[in-house]
Amino acid sequence: MIKLSNLINSFGPFFELLDVPIAIINTQGVYLYYNDASAQIDQIPKKEALGANILSLYKDMDTESSTMLQAAIYGSEYKSSTQIYYNKYGNKVEYVHSTSPLYDDCGHIIGAIEIGLSKNISQRMTKEVSSLIKTLSQHTQKGKSPTIIYRSKEMEHTVEQAAKIAQQDVPVMIYGATGTGKELFARLIHDNSNRSQKPFIAVNCAAIPENLIESMMFGTEKGAYTGSEKKKGYIEMAEGGTLFLDELNSLSIDMQPKLLRYLQDKSYWRLGGDREHHSNVRVVAAVNESPALLIREERLREDLFYRLCVGFITIPKLKDRKEDIALLANYFIEKYQTTLNHNITGLAESTKSLLETFHWDGNVRMLENTIIRSLIFQDMPGKLQPASINMIDLALPKKDITTTSEQINSPNNQVPYVEKKISGSLDKNVKDYERKLIINSLNNHQGCLSKAARELGIHRSTLQYKVERHNIQSTNF
Repeated sequence: MIKLSNLINSFGPFFELLDVPIAIINTQGVYLYYNDASAQIDQIPKKEALGANILSLYKDMDTESSTMLQAAIYGSEYKSSTQIYYNKYGNKVEYVHSTSPLYDDCGHIIGAIEIGLSKNISQRMTKEVSSLIKTLSQHTQKGKSPTIIYRSKEMEHTVEQAAKIAQQDVPVMIYGATGTGKELFARLIHDNSNRSQKPFIAVNCAAIPENLIESMMFGTEKGAYTGSEKKKGYIEMAEGGTLFLDELNSLSIDMQPKLLRYLQDKSYWRLGGDREHHSNVRVVAAVNESPALLIREERLREDLFYRLCVGFITIPKLKDRKEDIALLANYFIEKYQTTLNHNITGLAESTKSLLETFHWDGNVRMLENTIIRSLIFQDMPGKLQPASINMIDLALPKKDITTTSEQINSPNNQVPYVEKKISGSLDKNVKDYERKLIINSLNNHQGCLSKAARELGIHRSTLQYKVERHNIQSTNF
């Protein structure tokens, strides 16, 4: 059983190293941990706070207005919440904090932790926002169109689709596996649109910290949180042009309604702002997983998907357009041979045949990296030879596995899975299978949600939602 004292003993020394106010209370509201940064913010001596009830230290505070008590008693969570209160001496305190309940192994609340932003931390965060925007957003060079190398019919059709969609000022969703060139297609759409002379801003959603995504997308007003300054967001930076949101499937589900609202009426609010802003930006989004899967797993809102997929493009995988492999390989040889000081003039015919046998899980990006490595390892000039192709294990050719009757009857052979005939829709079978997995896991852990969630590899709150959705009762396990 997890105890608060054990948690504090384990993490207390680390907390002290952080220049962030951190406090922990038990379910009775008594401070069990209260660091120096908290004392500085609240203007209450650390010795006075430890062991005291939270309500005795703050004037006019009660259970309803205390975020920590709400978390410790009712399990409420607060993210980047601004709170104004008065300490016992009547001094006004204002700061931004996040608060979360603390649970034991079986999911029972044992207290709450609150992490605040002191002024210097807020100022540093503002600088980090500005730095991240510069790092993660990129402007295209005017007049320079992207290079998409192909000869296959599949890619020819995809490029033609993109060119047609570019002429129509509609949102676009691009679906393609990692390394297929989603950003190249986004730039092609921008460069062939009537927005080509305006900014192109490319943003990798997976690279933005969740607590900064709203401020970076929509901008901030001075005073939005302690130490914040007025800053432009991506949408404002892309005014009149195109905003490319790569890996949209990494965008928080809580952030997606705000993006949806912008797509619906082109309006947004800066973080901490007191008025609505309007903007004219075309949004092109990309996902590297099936939209149907993302919607089913509730990682992508269905209404957001349908708002974006007015223009929809699927980029084929490299393994499905083998006639492009040699063409791309020769392009990369020409591109890098000068940089790497190698006199390699192209592919040997046997090398071409070899490259076409590989599966290319990483698609074009993987092929490019393989060619670079191979140029490094070949010492002789001339054609790139098969012996020089430097592959990693994940790039080895996929083998078709066929189970023969001899293998099945072999005493040393183990068949891990025997397919059985099923009927009904895919969605129903997936839901039934998910329900069985959850019930089995809860049964293994005597109904403990936290342990079952860890075994299933999902968050406890996600498991709680799925238990309710599948109407799983304690009598089921």
